[in-house]
Amino acid sequence: VGDAERGRAIFVRACIICHQDGETGGEVGPDLKSVANHPAEKLLANILDPSADVQPGFHAYHCELTDGSELYGLITAETGNSLTIKTADGRSHVVLRTNIKSLRSANTSLMPDGLEVGLSSQDLADLIQFIRTIGTAR
Repeated sequence: VGDAERGRAIFVRACIICHQDGETGGEVGPDLKSVANHPAEKLLANILDPSADVQPGFHAYHCELTDGSELYGLITAETGNSLTIKTADGRSHVVLRTNIKSLRSANTSLMPDGLEVGLSSQDLADLIQFIRTIGTAR
């Protein structure tokens, strides 16, 4: 059984850059309130293999620009003339289509594999317990 308070500390250390806990944290990954009711086993599977079940809108893309630079992130908006790509640091980049050399799906989640490295089984149980409390009065 996990401890949500200990899990919150792990969340702050490993997850908050991309996921929100209320008003705090990044807006890159999905809103975890949407998964708070998922079974612990499914949450664990998503942590251990984040690309196994990527929700629409959260597939990562590689974008090579004509100036040789590259962006890796989520496409968050499209117009006839541009794309908006949100990178893992939470910044949005508006890119004119005329400046795109290539754009391809990575067929993966932006959430990297291996975030669980260095976490014990108890740490993972604590993190999952915390995720299951997001969006509820604590």
